[in-house]
Amino acid sequence: MDQETERSIKSEAAITSVEVGSATAGALVGFVLGGPIGAAVGAAAPPLVTRSAQVVIRAVERRKARAEKVLAEALVRSSIPAEELVSRLDADDALADHFTLLIQLAADSDPEVGEVLSYIMAETLGARDASDLDRLMLLTDEIKGLRAIHLRIVRFLGANDRRASADEIAQHLHIPRVELRGAVRELELRGVIRDAGTKPVVWELREFGLGLAAFLARG
Repeated sequence: MDQETERSIKSEAAITSVEVGSATAGALVGFVLGGPIGAAVGAAAPPLVTRSAQVVIRAVERRKARAEKVLAEALVRSSIPAEELVSRLDADDALADHFTLLIQLAADSDPEVGEVLSYIMAETLGARDASDLDRLMLLTDEIKGLRAIHLRIVRFLGANDRRASADEIAQHLHIPRVELRGAVRELELRGVIRDAGTKPVVWELREFGLGLAAFLARG
């Protein structure tokens, strides 16, 4: 077999692998988030009801698309074939439960949060033992409900020697300091950051925040 033929075969195999992975991601997301809801609206439904249903259907499809994107990226990052993914989920209930939760979170999260979830999914598939999976479950619990603004704060602190004043954060994000109080408070309550105890106020990453910043730095 000449080199050109071998390269062609490898290229076709890679494309097929990606296609199979994408199809598997779509199927898993579809099963987790539920099937189409259009059938619930009959042909004789009033126009306003039909339009309302279409709004909901489009929202559901957007959620599915977000989750599929995150899952497909996780498969690429983990380098695990789709067939092996399904086999692992079928053989391990704890892994399957956690993976289902990650898919649901990906559907409801901001794109920036989805990026972190993609890395967590990939690491979940490569979890070596129960304690490794427990660590990833804790990380998943911590990022539930976080939005893009929270991650931007963590990313900035991670790139700024792990700490910054409230004014520096506000200036970097181009958001008035007073409007950032809620986001900063949420990160503090979650154990992501803490007040360094100085005046003016300086916020610094805690241990979990450092781990989250490391995930964000990969993107």
